[in-house]
Amino acid sequence: MLKESSLGVSAQVTAVATSLFSLPVYAKYLGAEQFSLVLLFSTIQAWLSLVDGGFSTALTQYISQSTSKEIGRDTIQTVVRSVIACIILFSTLVILIIVLGLNSGSLPLFSGEYDNKDELGTALNLIVILGLSRVIEAVLRGALQGYRDFSFFYFSQIVSNLVKTGLCILALLAFSRSVVTFFEVQLLVSALFLLLLSVRLKFHFRFSILGAISLRSLTPLWPTASALSLNSALLVAATQFDRAVLAIYLEPARFSEYLTAILISSMVATIASPISQVSLPELQRAVTSGTESALRSSFRRSFGYSFAATTVLLLCLLTFGLPILSIFFAGTLDVEAVYSWVVPLSICFAMSSLVGVPGQLAIAVGRSGSIVSINFLNAAVSIGLGTWLISGYRELASILILYVTQLTSLIGIFYILPDFRKRLNDAAAEIKSFFPAGGFLVTSYLIVRVLLDQLTGVPPWFYLGSVGVIISLSVYLVQKRFKKAQRLPSA
Repeated sequence: MLKESSLGVSAQVTAVATSLFSLPVYAKYLGAEQFSLVLLFSTIQAWLSLVDGGFSTALTQYISQSTSKEIGRDTIQTVVRSVIACIILFSTLVILIIVLGLNSGSLPLFSGEYDNKDELGTALNLIVILGLSRVIEAVLRGALQGYRDFSFFYFSQIVSNLVKTGLCILALLAFSRSVVTFFEVQLLVSALFLLLLSVRLKFHFRFSILGAISLRSLTPLWPTASALSLNSALLVAATQFDRAVLAIYLEPARFSEYLTAILISSMVATIASPISQVSLPELQRAVTSGTESALRSSFRRSFGYSFAATTVLLLCLLTFGLPILSIFFAGTLDVEAVYSWVVPLSICFAMSSLVGVPGQLAIAVGRSGSIVSINFLNAAVSIGLGTWLISGYRELASILILYVTQLTSLIGIFYILPDFRKRLNDAAAEIKSFFPAGGFLVTSYLIVRVLLDQLTGVPPWFYLGSVGVIISLSVYLVQKRFKKAQRLPSA
């Protein structure tokens, strides 16, 4: 668990580092209008991920259960091929519908201030195709996670991020400073990554991409996938509706500043997300075993890692966010404006990070339907408040929506778990056991905060070096605490 989580966190740290390095370059060479499309991609991709229909997560769960039950490899391969075939067919239909729709008229983006409509349409066409290729990638990733092949997946993800960033910057500098070129390179790297995942499945797990498919073979996946599909739609509505509306009301420069703040703040949840991802197979096996001690131990360990990582990342972001933004984005964006949004947004994303492991446990014990209820409430709040407030309050309304929905999720997810008081006590025990390391972090935060407020002209290496020292010492304390816990008998 610790090794897999560490690899995942390393992959996410690489993604964050490449973003910090590349986004200022994109902002400088693309300009506000085209850069806003780069940032808008994550929102559009979230809506396109609905094509997945919940099958990638359902596939992870199915393969994890099947390997423990010794279901035949041919049966598993038929299920995977059938899922891929259905998603490719559906994606093709979606691409045709959206591309024809985009090319049929004007687009209500950025208050009509985007000058080059033809370039905007071409870029959005590429965004749609790229987003749907990521959906197919999610299915293959789900298969690798089901086989617990986290090492290869995260390593390939690191390589993909580095190659993608390097090629995009090279293309912008050497060929064309156009957002169309940017997304063409992104699509090329995505295709190569899909090929790499397919080759891994082929030679390491003797998986054949070509072979029989059967809709009937998807029957075991339907209960989980149908619940997750509705859940995903509600989740996207809850988290992305406000950003879609903001794209209509805000001019490109202001929209770029706010989405940059969201991107920086979401690093708290992004870097910690692999912990919840790798926890699903382990929690699933603990549920299948029917042993309460195993389930409790798995949950406490996973939640403890998640809480520790989230706390470290949140404090580092609050402490060093402004100077790091100044280092990377000076001269390209209004740093003060971006950081003013980073502080409240980072707290919201910290709550989002803590929802991950309890949410995976809810899926493992078959409470996906209850998660749907929570996200239905969040979607209603997001759409209701977004429609009412965003036209007048813009970014402030978006932050309020995010805060309300994440707080609702954090409270609701524990409530729906079986023996929720016991699960809540387990989480509280892990938080309490983190107090010694947490005390060190808070003290470090206060000391460094005072130093930064008093000193001027501090060199960049001081900020970056201080982040590294705090994280390194925190990780040491956390690992020491968990090694001690693992030597004790399970509760």
